[in-house]
Amino acid sequence: PLVLEQLVAGPIGSGDPAQLAWGAVLILGLGLAEAGMVWLRRWFVLAPATRVEYDLRQSFYSRLQRLPVAFHDRWQSGQLLSRMMQ
Repeated sequence: PLVLEQLVAGPIGSGDPAQLAWGAVLILGLGLAEAGMVWLRRWFVLAPATRVEYDLRQSFYSRLQRLPVAFHDRWQSGQLLSRMMQ
């Protein structure tokens, strides 16, 4: 917002097309920088989060495998899998 304010107050207000072009390039650069930062944040967070989710699912499935068959008989077909996926 501060860059847009300066762009409106300066080049747009004075009607200078050369400064307006530089302002547009500056806004484009800031937008690309923000997009790059969002991509980096997702890249750094996605791998560890996926690993934690995988480990949780594996430990839960392992625990279910150790339960007696009578426990599984009490649940409807697909309920454990459905709950595990959520």
